[in-house]
Amino acid sequence: MTKPSLHRACFAIRWVTGLVLAVVMGAVFAGAWFVPEALRANMPILSGMGHNTAIALALAGMALLLPRQRWWLGGLVAAISAAVLLQYLFAWRPPDGVWRIVLNVDGRGSSWT
Repeated sequence: MTKPSLHRACFAIRWVTGLVLAVVMGAVFAGAWFVPEALRANMPILSGMGHNTAIALALAGMALLLPRQRWWLGGLVAAISAAVLLQYLFAWRPPDGVWRIVLNVDGRGSSWT
C-alpha cells in the first residue's frame, strides 16, 4: 500500500469505528436510562452495563470522529475511569439518591450487578 492509500484506509477505519461506538453506546445509554425494562427483556447482556461505561465508550467513539476535540474527550473518559476505580477502591456504594443512579449501584448496595 502506498502512503496516501494507507492514510485513507486508517481514516476510514477510525471513522467507522468511532461512528459505531458513538451510536451504539448512545443507544444503550438511552435505553438503560429511559426504558430499562425493555433493554432487560430484549438485550439482557447489555442491561448490566453501567451508565458510566456506556458514556465512556460513546465519548471514546466521539474522540475517534472528532480529532480536534480528542484531548478533552479523552480527559472525560479518563475522569470517568478514575471515578469508577476510586469507587471500588474505597468501596463507596451510596444507598440512595442521584449518586446511586450515576454510579449504577442497585438498591442492595452492590455495584457489580
